[in-house]
Amino acid sequence: MLGLVENKFVIGRDEFLPISAEIHYFRVPKRFWSICFDRLKKANFRIISSYVPWNLHEERPGEFDFQGLDNPYKDLIVFLELAREFGFKIILKPGPWIQAEWLGGGIPKYIFADESIVARDFSGGLLNARLKGDAKQLYQPSYLHPKYLNHVKRYLGGLVEAIQNYIFPKGPVFLIQLDDEVTFGGNSGMFQADYNAHITSELYPAFLENKYGNIKDLPAGYPKSKTFSGIGPPVELNLKKPEQLVMYFDWLEFKGKIINDYIGALKERYEALGVGCMFSVVMPSGDFNIPIPWDKIRGEKTILGTPINSDDDYYEIITRVKLAKSITGTSWSPQLATGHPHSAKPTELIPDYKKQRFILVSSLAAGLKGINYYMFIGRDHWAGSPLGEDGTVHENYDIIRKINLAAEVINLNSTKSNARAAIGLYRPYDLFAEIGDYEDFSYINDLTRQTFKNLICDLSQLHYDFDIFDLEIHEHFEKTELMFVPIAELMSDSVQKKLLDLISKGMTIVFVGNIPHFNLQFKPVKILARGLGIDTKPMYGSVDIECGDHEFKSICYGVLSGKGSTKTIAKSGAKVLAASKKLGKGAYYYFGYDISAKGEPHKLILLEKLLSDNGLSPAAFSSDPAVDVVIQTNDKGAAVYVINTDT
Repeated sequence: MLGLVENKFVIGRDEFLPISAEIHYFRVPKRFWSICFDRLKKANFRIISSYVPWNLHEERPGEFDFQGLDNPYKDLIVFLELAREFGFKIILKPGPWIQAEWLGGGIPKYIFADESIVARDFSGGLLNARLKGDAKQLYQPSYLHPKYLNHVKRYLGGLVEAIQNYIFPKGPVFLIQLDDEVTFGGNSGMFQADYNAHITSELYPAFLENKYGNIKDLPAGYPKSKTFSGIGPPVELNLKKPEQLVMYFDWLEFKGKIINDYIGALKERYEALGVGCMFSVVMPSGDFNIPIPWDKIRGEKTILGTPINSDDDYYEIITRVKLAKSITGTSWSPQLATGHPHSAKPTELIPDYKKQRFILVSSLAAGLKGINYYMFIGRDHWAGSPLGEDGTVHENYDIIRKINLAAEVINLNSTKSNARAAIGLYRPYDLFAEIGDYEDFSYINDLTRQTFKNLICDLSQLHYDFDIFDLEIHEHFEKTELMFVPIAELMSDSVQKKLLDLISKGMTIVFVGNIPHFNLQFKPVKILARGLGIDTKPMYGSVDIECGDHEFKSICYGVLSGKGSTKTIAKSGAKVLAASKKLGKGAYYYFGYDISAKGEPHKLILLEKLLSDNGLSPAAFSSDPAVDVVIQTNDKGAAVYVINTDT
């Protein structure tokens, strides 16, 4: 048996909390491995994790050294053997790309002697991968170029041959990470990558042909062409009519397909070599808007996780953890920062242990159940690790030791949120962050950047626990009684139907924005409008709003052009901006303006009233809105997290 079951790794007959410590064998002198392992055991770790740098072990094509024959830092074999003797299970991360503030991200320089392998920018220029710290950057490979994949095939073959006796079921390596954050080397913008000739002349036309079948069925937004091979990817934003957005959506969808196919190629190579362990994929952090089909990537033996970075604030952490859980079905971070990358001299560094505690507690409060502490053992280009590379104990070591112990005692894996509220995210709206403020849909950026993000802050400041759901993927809403859903004029048929179904079954949905009129192919679709019995017309700008006894300014997104039998809630002059109605077993509210408070007292009062009117109340309370209190329970009791969100 091998898998992640109920937030525990099941390896054979044994169960492990998904809590691990990062140590880089290629950066820690061998004489310190034993003392580091001993102190990891004392900190209640049973799993360790390490990258494997390709360019360290295959300095020339086909010449592998995993035994440290000419350099002791290459001795992966002894590292794995010693880890097995200490009883550790191992997460191995062989890249090919590893980031890790390592030269070229681990990609050997020699593969770029053939520049046809290199990814290109929109002008055809050679593209560099972007590295943190002061590690030297090299070119970014084009993920699906056959020559690059042949290099990868050779490398993985050499690696597996060397360590096959250390891979499950024979050995302690039970999980292999596929690449690192797959973001075209940090070039994830719409027009940054990848314009390699293999992509533009072969793969992109094939993608369009597979999607549309006949060139005559290509949407009207595309330029005229007799063949799919005559259609190139967009290289700049040049919109004259809304229908042309389809071309940009398709380009972003295609880039997501590249990432999916690349991850699939790595997994297939391992499986062809007889590797039967689990695999993991790191979801990109930050505002990443390429629509990667995560539901196709995840699987019984492929888990996904989101990084938690040293500079994340409270709301970024809870957004990423909660949304990742909805997308992946798990709540695991393959990289939670204990420290931060640096390019300064060690004597100039002052670790911020207070911030580290904040990141850890915030992540647990958000519902994180699995953590890889990165970096737990010190190294170059890093500051703030709990243990130095020589095993020296630092201030944050004991904090993590106690949390690891508590996780076992209280069964952290089984603690659950009692959230009854949620925010639903329709991810295609994030594409407008790449497209910019196109006139007809310029309000969508405010809808996602302001309303969505600020509602997260508002609910936290009101001390309500809540979930964040990906509306395209998420299917289980049984516990959710009320959900906020930012909406715009574009939405797929399936999601419109899903929202109506949820209302009919008893959920209350709070819509903010404009009722959809089209799907993403710009075909007229008014499923939600007909089901709700209302329609809206966009009206974007700042307006004065009257809502009961309250008057305030807000950004307006739309007005009701047909309100049916709804009850009016708010107006701007004669225009109706908000209404509500019972429908089926549930109900809905429509707000045509930004209801997030951003510290505005009238709006915060109205938001709290909306929640209480629907029978929701916070499980805990703090008199300070900057102090969030989160309670999670299991059959042993409750875990209470108190977080100063201003940290």
